[in-house]
Amino acid sequence: MSLLGRRIKVCWLALSWVVAAPVAGAGFTLNFNHNGTVVAGPGGGDIAKGQTFGPSGGNDGTRFIQDTVTIDGQDYFHVVVIDANSDFRQESYTASVLQSFTRTGGRSYSPYSGGMERSVIGDQSVVNMNRGPIQSWFHARVGNAKDPFGYRLYSDSNDKVGTVQAVSERYRISGNGTMDPTRVVLLMKLSDASVSMEVYKPQLDRKPRVTQNLVEGGLTARFIADMRGLLYSDLSRAAPVINTMTLDDPGLPTPGAADFDMSFAQNAHVTAGKYSYTPGLGWRDATSNAPINGWDVNNSRFYPGTYTYSDGNFDVLNVDWTQFFDPTQNPNSQVNLN
Repeated sequence: MSLLGRRIKVCWLALSWVVAAPVAGAGFTLNFNHNGTVVAGPGGGDIAKGQTFGPSGGNDGTRFIQDTVTIDGQDYFHVVVIDANSDFRQESYTASVLQSFTRTGGRSYSPYSGGMERSVIGDQSVVNMNRGPIQSWFHARVGNAKDPFGYRLYSDSNDKVGTVQAVSERYRISGNGTMDPTRVVLLMKLSDASVSMEVYKPQLDRKPRVTQNLVEGGLTARFIADMRGLLYSDLSRAAPVINTMTLDDPGLPTPGAADFDMSFAQNAHVTAGKYSYTPGLGWRDATSNAPINGWDVNNSRFYPGTYTYSDGNFDVLNVDWTQFFDPTQNPNSQVNLN
């Protein structure tokens, strides 16, 4: 299985490295274990085994932890996903509003992230997940737990096939790419026999450090873009970058002839870290555009923020994430890509 395949396999469970992780900013412990109050939830979680189960389906024994924790007066969802069949681990804290589940709705949510079936089903979903019309919407209910790519749009409870959504609209169900990065602490690790990668974001208001190491045969390559000193309002400052390569090959005319170190460049053009984020309007009534309290509201729609780059552009909301997904590597996935 490819590294990308491994990553997708576990990411669909969650909305995401084998060494022990350091402690992040105050209160944020990154160690791929429980930290807070365990949430069973509709999708559930075997507290003893850390495995998933429940009506969302497609559960393959991947270790999954979901806790709630309060840090400096703010509630967070704490989620850990670990693939037992590969060296993939992801841990995150996302700022949230925690609510007790009731018959009239009131599911916990993040004011800073989109992704919800009611955003496209509207007031037809009614009441809650245990009683009411949404229960009969077998494919559409439970939001991105059933469809983490936001691929299908279902018109009513009799629609068992659905229609493929435009790529630019899929975030409304999946939530992919919508989270305000200043409300997240994150650690991801991924490795195989020759490559190790890490994304480490220990502070809410600071950008991450991205690391990649490659060792294969006589080739050793190292790349680090450490953006942890940059705020999300910093557009003009570049991050420190390490970019080196050594090649131990007896066939070279001179030892080290193929080695590379970017720090030796006289006119290096570094753009790593030179981007900014502007929050969007968040959860609003799709008709009146008035602010609403939460995602579990009729006619709700999330208006995400935007990224600005000093050089070039990348529209995270217009990426067809299904193109990175191989169903043969994910036999238990509930995503219908036919």
